[in-house]
Amino acid sequence: MEDLRIQKTRKSLKQALIRLLDKKPFEKISVTDICKESNISRITFYTHYDHKYGLVQEIFNDYADMGRTMYRTKQAMSMNLIPSKSTDIQNFVAFIEVVFEIIISNYHFFKHVSQEENPYLLSIQNTILLDTVEALAKKQEKSSRLKYSARQITGFLIYGLVGFISESKKEELSYQQYKDDIERLVIDLLEKSIFYE
Repeated sequence: MEDLRIQKTRKSLKQALIRLLDKKPFEKISVTDICKESNISRITFYTHYDHKYGLVQEIFNDYADMGRTMYRTKQAMSMNLIPSKSTDIQNFVAFIEVVFEIIISNYHFFKHVSQEENPYLLSIQNTILLDTVEALAKKQEKSSRLKYSARQITGFLIYGLVGFISESKKEELSYQQYKDDIERLVIDLLEKSIFYE
């Protein structure tokens, strides 16, 4: 367990970076900006992180850890809630629900994750999502014969999900509406055995 002072310092730096994203893109934010915003010295910053990229990676890792915990809980609950759906469909629906819950509950950060505003942040997000869904697909690969590689299916689902969210934002749909729409789309895709032999 980390020392409480270390936790508070890191939390303060993360919050400062997120506040700065309201003012300018990630690439234009400097370590000095983060230190001024958090009232923490550069020496202390560099004690914890090598650069701002390490700081933002830790923010994403925190959300990914939170998501994994939420996913395991939802996965266990979904087995009881949707008994008529296959396990792979339940798992992907649980995953999508977790992604949306993380994005909605941390919108102050995720509103800045876009190709136009912060492509670096989008690339980190996509990598985490790709790795997570690939692990799900590989588990399914053991119990079902996939028509395509786990990575191909993952890329299709994740880049489709990210594009769907981006276009839904542009159409100004409510989060609940596009969450429901994408869950329905994924269920339709998976029920049609598009990915499985």
